[in-house]
Amino acid sequence: MEGFMDDSKHGTEYDQYVPTTVDLNRVKVSVQDPRFLKKLEEIRIKWGQPLRKVPYNIAELIEKICDLDICLRRRDEEVRRQ
Repeated sequence: MEGFMDDSKHGTEYDQYVPTTVDLNRVKVSVQDPRFLKKLEEIRIKWGQPLRKVPYNIAELIEKICDLDICLRRRDEEVRRQ
């Protein structure tokens, strides 16, 4: 039962993706404390929303540029391997 805590008081399971520095790890937890649930929801909201101070169209362009950068880096790695 890695990452899973059983709590018969609340008994609510949450299937969340928790951001880490390396990858997204799937974590199942059962809430033991209502404050934990609130904090978990705040984190989910922060990671799920676009940047608020940047207009939507600018944020969308930044995302496309990042995607292009990742694509080009992959292509460079493939060329180096050949």
